[in-house]
Amino acid sequence: MIILLGILCFYSLPIREYPDISFPVLTVNTSYPNASSELIESEVTNVLEDQLSGIEGLELITSQSNSGKSHITLLFRAGTSMDKAFNATQEAVGLARSLLPAIIKAPKVERKNQSDGLPFIGISIESSSLDFGELTHY
Repeated sequence: MIILLGILCFYSLPIREYPDISFPVLTVNTSYPNASSELIESEVTNVLEDQLSGIEGLELITSQSNSGKSHITLLFRAGTSMDKAFNATQEAVGLARSLLPAIIKAPKVERKNQSDGLPFIGISIESSSLDFGELTHY
């Protein structure tokens, strides 16, 4: 009975060549003209990270502080609504705005396009006996 059920399920499962996997990723960019990277980290990046860390569904925060610029990347759990994540991030940045130095420009929250990254895996195969269509389905 289990084997019969397994065979039926195996043939009814859909298989996609390119599965639709998207991880909501947002970036927060802040400009603080003429500031050193140490000042950016202590006065801007750390303040924003503290405020952003409470967002629901947030899985990973990475940041980079350079001279005059702060770049924070937020990775949310798969299945998290991009709109909810975007709104929650804007709220958190708005709350942190009063704690940031007055001279900085308003932090920009942007959606990161999935097409910006590299493919998951790239495989190159060739065959003298199979044509392109058969290799694609291989």
